[in-house]
Amino acid sequence: MTNILEYIAGWVVRKLSPEIACSECLAALVVTANDSGHTDSLLEMKNNGGLLKPSPGVIAVVTHVEKVHRKAPV
Repeated sequence: MTNILEYIAGWVVRKLSPEIACSECLAALVVTANDSGHTDSLLEMKNNGGLLKPSPGVIAVVTHVEKVHRKAPV
């Protein structure tokens, strides 16, 4: 499940990045290739150059939103 949420977080960062004018703010949302901890993730396998590696903070937010969404009444 973590790999899927990381992939979704990468998509969210990619969609938000054109709207963010502050370079420091954008840098807080992404992880550079040198900082990437593992290369066997779903994000790395599915990336054709368009996705950005989300920061741990973005992944934490997406994970929390997914948990809240699962608990929401239908």
